[in-house]
Amino acid sequence: FDFFHLGSDLDQADPRTVVRQEVRHMCRDRSLYLMVSTIEPRKNHAYLLDAFERLWAEGSEVALCFVGKVGWKTEQLVARVREHPRLNRQLFMFNDLSDRELEYCYTHARSLVFPSYVEGFGLPLVEAMQRGLPAMASDIPVFREIGGEVMAYFGLAEPESLARLVRQFEATGQFPAKA
Repeated sequence: FDFFHLGSDLDQADPRTVVRQEVRHMCRDRSLYLMVSTIEPRKNHAYLLDAFERLWAEGSEVALCFVGKVGWKTEQLVARVREHPRLNRQLFMFNDLSDRELEYCYTHARSLVFPSYVEGFGLPLVEAMQRGLPAMASDIPVFREIGGEVMAYFGLAEPESLARLVRQFEATGQFPAKA
């Protein structure tokens, strides 16, 4: 038996593909935290939104973007996002990005955030790390295996755990990983 590490081929996206104005605008002059995955319960988008709502209530200017197709059992979350008072100001959701637009988001975001309860692999973490984008992830074994000491980890019991990491990163400019 042997193994190999999975990777990403986003770097093969056609660089001539146009990045929509809405995507460029979202990435311009802001501290953007990116969540890339199918929107489904195990990915824990509600936790992420709870953490960022805490930050916004404190006056933080950070932005959050969900990128991914809408999956199953997400009606309440999607409605919450679409009706959110910060939608298209500090909260964004794109369900149809091209590979080139996703690459653009990775290269213009401040950090990837990935709060899954359960994950088979976590390809967006690999994609972020390949591009030098720092990643914050839930403290589950598969993410520790992927990210080792270069990622920052947060507990899933309380959204404040993630909010603390974001606050620290924003205040100090130093990514809060142990490495």
